[in-house]
Amino acid sequence: MGETDIGAEVFQRVRKVVAEVLKIGEDGIALESRYTEDLHLDSFDNLSLLMALEDEFDRSIEDEGALQLTTVGETVDFILRQAGQAVNAGVAPPTSIAS
Repeated sequence: MGETDIGAEVFQRVRKVVAEVLKIGEDGIALESRYTEDLHLDSFDNLSLLMALEDEFDRSIEDEGALQLTTVGETVDFILRQAGQAVNAGVAPPTSIAS
């Protein structure tokens, strides 16, 4: 699987989780979508989203930085970094990710 494929896969999985937690359609969720301004995420939704992402990616998200994520793209990048593959989600996703 190529670098672009991995980044796209992570984005699709994050987008699915965001849509489920916020009860909105996936079509309105892009890498640039801001949680508070665009998707109307509140503090309860934020905690629910973090727990759902932990379940989806089968890893603990304990980093305080996770609470500071403001866009879907930042979340994708954070997950890729947590997998040991530090990259910019919009530029160069990694070649593999353990889920």
